[in-house]
Amino acid sequence: ITPTTGFWAGADMGGNYGSLVYFCESVNMPGINIIPADIANQGYGILDRRPVGAVVPEVAATFLVDGKGQNLKFFQDWMNNIVKFSMTEGNGTSIDATNSTEVNFSEIRYRGNYLCTIEIFMYSPTGQGDGGGQIVKWTGKECWPFTMGDVALAWGQNDDLARVTVAFQVRSWHTENMDATGDSSLREEGFLD
Repeated sequence: ITPTTGFWAGADMGGNYGSLVYFCESVNMPGINIIPADIANQGYGILDRRPVGAVVPEVAATFLVDGKGQNLKFFQDWMNNIVKFSMTEGNGTSIDATNSTEVNFSEIRYRGNYLCTIEIFMYSPTGQGDGGGQIVKWTGKECWPFTMGDVALAWGQNDDLARVTVAFQVRSWHTENMDATGDSSLREEGFLD
């Protein structure tokens, strides 16, 4: 996760967003949905379907909760920075560190305060190569979390790690094919060659 300018979350982590990489247990690499519309060529007759837009599916990632709860708090704070849902600061207001203005309960912040870039790497099954076996790099632009799932807790799970699933909205994305060294130039040989 790479924050944009004015991104405020993670102050408790000392700005070390890279540590979240090691807590991400699983993630889906999304595709694209083309939106079709029915068009009648002369205003009547057999319909023809044409594309009218595209929607990027959400990215769902499952994170392990660390022993201090820092990464859980990171996502809670981030979502609270999108829509102020927490009333823990006295009368329901808090100070926005990016511009020192008060933010009231249920107010929505400016997009620039909560967007980020997300990178997802797909690795070869063997993990061989100088780049750790990276074969695809997916980059999502203008991403933000919109769902943070429940954290299941039970006495019977005391020998298991707590997990939280966070779903992100994505505005656009692109992929790069990598060779085993991590070079972003196109691979020389692939499965269709």
